[in-house]
Amino acid sequence: MVFQVTPEGAFSTLYNFCSQANCADGSDPQGSLLVVNGNLC
Repeated sequence: MVFQVTPEGAFSTLYNFCSQANCADGSDPQGSLLVVNGNLC
C-alpha cells in the first residue's frame, strides 16, 4: 500500500498493490525510500 499523510494528519491511500498470487505490481521491489526536501519519496 502507498499512502500519504499531510502535515495536518489527513491520511489517504494512493495505491493498493495486488494481493493475489503471481501479481507483478509490487513484487520484488528494487528501490528504497528517499528523503527529498524533508519528504519521503
